[in-house]
Amino acid sequence: MSMAFACRRGDYGPALVLGAGLIATFAVYWMGLHGGFMYDDFPNIVHNAAVHVTASTLPDWWQAATGSPSSLWRPVAMLSFGANYYFTGLNPFWLKLINLALHLLCGALVFGVLRQIFRAARKRDIDLPPALSGPRADVIAAAVACLWLLAPINVTPVLYVVQRMAIIAQVFVLAGLWCFAIGRGRQMDGDRGWPWLALGLFVLPLIGLGGKETAVLTPAYAYALELTVFGFATAGYRLNRRLVVFLTTMIVLPLGYFLAMRLPGLFEGSAFAHRGFTAIERLLTEARIVGHYIYWTVAPWLGNLSFYHDDIGISTGLFTPWHTIVYIVGLAALAICAFVIRRRLPLISLGILWFFAGHLLTATIIPLNLAHEHRNYFPSLGLLLAITAILVRIARLSVFRLPAFVLLAALVLWSANVTALRSNEWSNPIRLAVSSTLTHPDSPGAHYSLGRQLLIAAEDDKVLIARARKALITAQNLPNSGVLPSLTLINMAGHTSEPLNDQWFKTIITRLHRAPIQPAAIDALARLTHCQINGPCQPRPKQMLPIFLAALAKRPYQSNLLAAYSQFAAAELVDPSLSRRMARHAVNHARFPELHRHALANILKPPASKLLK
Repeated sequence: MSMAFACRRGDYGPALVLGAGLIATFAVYWMGLHGGFMYDDFPNIVHNAAVHVTASTLPDWWQAATGSPSSLWRPVAMLSFGANYYFTGLNPFWLKLINLALHLLCGALVFGVLRQIFRAARKRDIDLPPALSGPRADVIAAAVACLWLLAPINVTPVLYVVQRMAIIAQVFVLAGLWCFAIGRGRQMDGDRGWPWLALGLFVLPLIGLGGKETAVLTPAYAYALELTVFGFATAGYRLNRRLVVFLTTMIVLPLGYFLAMRLPGLFEGSAFAHRGFTAIERLLTEARIVGHYIYWTVAPWLGNLSFYHDDIGISTGLFTPWHTIVYIVGLAALAICAFVIRRRLPLISLGILWFFAGHLLTATIIPLNLAHEHRNYFPSLGLLLAITAILVRIARLSVFRLPAFVLLAALVLWSANVTALRSNEWSNPIRLAVSSTLTHPDSPGAHYSLGRQLLIAAEDDKVLIARARKALITAQNLPNSGVLPSLTLINMAGHTSEPLNDQWFKTIITRLHRAPIQPAAIDALARLTHCQINGPCQPRPKQMLPIFLAALAKRPYQSNLLAAYSQFAAAELVDPSLSRRMARHAVNHARFPELHRHALANILKPPASKLLK
């Protein structure tokens, strides 16, 4: 749309730059489209029968839309997975190709948003560099879009299939910001802009929530725009008080709802019951992680970027480790600087504020895992906008003009190169796992992934099985490892007829006493239980019972764990009363009981049903 408009005016520069960026992005991601599934792809897509749509009927599509295995409702994303399965089955190539197409759409939307922002800044007579004060501004907007499209930190949301959720949310966030910028431009011209504002801040983000909850941050991004570019001004530069109230309400209401829902759990400690850290420790650690995000985005090196960042230690205090306080002070200084320069250097300030706003959900008190690159899908745009604005500002001096634009071009080329290398890694799951273990040797996730991928590829190859066993043992022995590697080792021994090591059971129990069992480990425990009940794994009720008791001691209301324990009680403990009781608890403690009623049904199936008569 923006490219067509530029061409109609006879200005082909922005269209050529953006077109080249879109083609380059498609080219560097091509290899990665041939990779496989990973982690959350399996419960959300591969093993999720709800999205395996085979008949085009309304009940089938409704089942797909409501088929999220988590407690979060993401109908737009789940529908897209259902549509993929309906037309192309479970071929990961086509799933990743749709992700890439949506990523390219986001790049075009970035160009549209920035072009509208630059024009609004010129209307307000903001002091802009010459490159942003004339027709070349659209070229700069296209360059930022290309830089963001090719940013290496954005490889994960594109090639990690399930993170289509983040991309879908981004589509509607960017479309909302574009509508907001159009509406504000109309208001500054004295025209009617409220319909555009309502569309941009309410309707489109509401649809975006069907992809991922990050769409709720759209009003925060708009507020940053007002602080830097628009200034809450209307025609004649008068303060628009209605807009102040409207934007503030759009931010305060979701925040109030979130605090009302989350604070009780935070005070009780239940919200972090399944994590190995407290709310305070998470906040301290996230300061370091957000600092890493800045470095990984601004200076993308292949050795720093990875799917796995579970080797980052937890900060237990301001000085433990000592550099925690350094990151906190540095981030606070950066935020204060962005606020102070918001009128003098509005685009630099906007980029920094967008970065911080993008982490308001994932880097605060929500009990999520600590670090994931896909959380920077929007925040990276803010940083890259700030960098470009700095270089354009430097280019005001004639002596630095050529070096500044050469540096910008070099950054684009460097990003394309690193993204191509990462795409090549993602084209093969084993290659990705091997690379991750080399760059992150202390990451249990990387070594576990290597072991798991080798097991998948091994079949009856004893050499690969031995290598998989070695990788899993390495993952198990790392100090910050969970119980997943040990559970997989036990399961692997059952399928390969290798000897069981009693120390694996003891390791699981010890670690469950130290930290709660994670969701992925609950799934692994359930699979191991099924393997021991139905074969070929050897039943070990004496070793398994302490594992269940240790897991339930810290997560007594986890429905999937209770369901697995009910099956174990029926088949291996031969305790029908306990089995029925645990199955009922599994249903009663589920957020969505209808998704867990199979727990009772499974207990009544052979061989367990014979024990319950």
